[in-house]
Amino acid sequence: MSSRSAVWSFSDPFAYEAAIRAADIHILSVRRAEFAADLTRVDVGKVWMQRFRDTAPRLARTSGHSSRSIIVFRAGADRGALRHGGFEVDDHTLLFLGAGSTDAQVTGGAVGLASMSLAPVDLAAAASLLAERDVSSPRRSSALRPHAAALARLKFLHDAAIRLARTRPDALDHPEVARGFDNAMISAMVRAVTEARPPSVALTSQRRKAIVGAVDEYLATNSHRPVYVAELCLALKIPERSLERACHEVLGVGPKRYLLLRRLILARRSLIEAQARETTVANIALAHGFWELGRFSVRYREAYGESPSETLRAPRRVSSYGPVSTT
Repeated sequence: MSSRSAVWSFSDPFAYEAAIRAADIHILSVRRAEFAADLTRVDVGKVWMQRFRDTAPRLARTSGHSSRSIIVFRAGADRGALRHGGFEVDDHTLLFLGAGSTDAQVTGGAVGLASMSLAPVDLAAAASLLAERDVSSPRRSSALRPHAAALARLKFLHDAAIRLARTRPDALDHPEVARGFDNAMISAMVRAVTEARPPSVALTSQRRKAIVGAVDEYLATNSHRPVYVAELCLALKIPERSLERACHEVLGVGPKRYLLLRRLILARRSLIEAQARETTVANIALAHGFWELGRFSVRYREAYGESPSETLRAPRRVSSYGPVSTT
């Protein structure tokens, strides 16, 4: 049985995004001057593991890949606030990411996270044999409360694998070590998921998460053009006050700010993919609803640490953002 591991450090949030596997993460808002991140990846057998730590408060959108069943939990000593998909995530929470679901992730400072994933068929087979339960990835992400012993076992094993990747990666290359971790992690994941209970969620929170879910679906079907608050309210038949409350609770920002950040991401992707001799910053800004070009440049530099013209003149490269519908 084979294993692979890798350890990286980042000062660029967009390089950090691109290195994460099994899910897409698109950072919409971050204080770039404060940003630093570490990422460790470990593969053993059928199991993929990752450990993340980033330092700056941020707003991001995450989308799990349907080819992997993914769980996420807090790791390390960092105590920054963390909300994912409207759920407050503490040391006792296990996130089970939805298959293809897109969620908001809001942090209030330095945060450490751990994830592991299996192919859905492997999780289903393991749950059937080990727990005599039918388990599949939820359609929408959910927050679970595993038994304390089950979550502690999962965290202990994950910590051990990450520590080996950082200090003794050669040990993970031993077939028996890899096989031991593969079997132990699968068993721990099954136990944590099947013995968990969902946290209580107020009906108002469920309603507001449903509103933001409807917003995401609308944005996904209009993924290559700007969308505005009035348009959303009319299309979804949602009062603006209800939309405002839902976005603040689930996303941590109001709808106007959220849609502005989305337009900046759209503009950045266009600038990255464009050829300077074929278009201008002004043309791209106007195409994404920015008619005050000076203000656009200021907001763009605040978000990305460079001017729009610097992005446009850079050597042409593939965008790291993936489908804009996931932002």
